[in-house]
Amino acid sequence: MFRVKVNTKIASAFFCCILMAVSSLALSGCAQQVPMTGIKLPKECPFRGYPNAECTMVDQVPVAQGVYRYTIVMKSMDDHNKILEYYKSDLAMNGLMLKSQSEEKGKTDLNFKSDKAEAFLSVTPLTSGMQIITLIYKPIGL
Repeated sequence: MFRVKVNTKIASAFFCCILMAVSSLALSGCAQQVPMTGIKLPKECPFRGYPNAECTMVDQVPVAQGVYRYTIVMKSMDDHNKILEYYKSDLAMNGLMLKSQSEEKGKTDLNFKSDKAEAFLSVTPLTSGMQIITLIYKPIGL
C-alpha cells in the first residue's frame, strides 16, 4: 500500500478555496437576470425595462422637441416586491424620489417625482402569479 503524507492545513485551505469558488459560481448563476424581451424601448427612454419581463406595450408621445412622455406595460413572473425594489432603485438613480406608495387588493402604486419629471409605477398581481408592470414617465416644467 502506498501512503502519501498530506499537510492537513494546506489541504483544508485548498478545499475551502474550491468550495468558495463553486459556491460563488452557483450563486452568481442564480442572480443572473434575463434581459427584457418583447417590444424594445426607444433609445431616448430615460429608464430601463424590467429584466425578466416581456414588454407588451410602449407608447411614446412627444411633448416638446426631443422630449417624450412614455407609457410602458410589461409582464413578469418575478416576485411582486422584487419588481418594486428594482424600480425604487432604478428611478432613484435617475433622480426621481419616491413620493407616495399605496396598496389595494395586492396591487401596489408608487409615485416618483423630481424637478424634471414624474413617474407612476403600478404592479398588479394576477391569479396565475404573473405581475403586470405599468410605468408612466412624463417630463414636467415644459
